[in-house]
Amino acid sequence: MSIETTTYSKVSIPNHMRDEIERIIENDKRLGFVSIQEFVKEAIRRSIIQYGGISDQNPDELDE
Repeated sequence: MSIETTTYSKVSIPNHMRDEIERIIENDKRLGFVSIQEFVKEAIRRSIIQYGGISDQNPDELDE
């Protein structure tokens, strides 16, 4: 039985976008984000689905 490991890449965003993400995370705890990384990962996942990069029926493929 082999265990798949996820590899990661880094991306850069402008500081003003990072600041806005931090503001959103801090001001709306109902969203459930605890880090900028979580917020950005979810935003990218939603964009991939929206633009047809993966089937809407199986978005779990992007969870890891």
